Amino acid sequence: MSDRNQFTVVSTFSGAMGLDIGIEQTGRFRTLASIEQESSFCDTIRANRDAGRLADRAMRVYQDDIKNVDPH
Repeated sequence: MSDRNQFTVVSTFSGAMGLDIGIEQTGRFRTLASIEQESSFCDTIRANRDAGRLADRAMRVYQDDIKNVDPH
């Protein structure tokens, strides 16, 4: 699938990203970053990213309350 048919997304309130991984498997979405506050969930996100379960191994993981994340 060409990049033109693919959406780039930011996952908020990501949990362990099970839904995001499933959505990425459709080939229509690539996750640029995730925002999650819980450290155990972020550990799982990083493990899945590093294992290649997400399309972008450079995906950023913001471990913080969404109120503290600057979108710029």
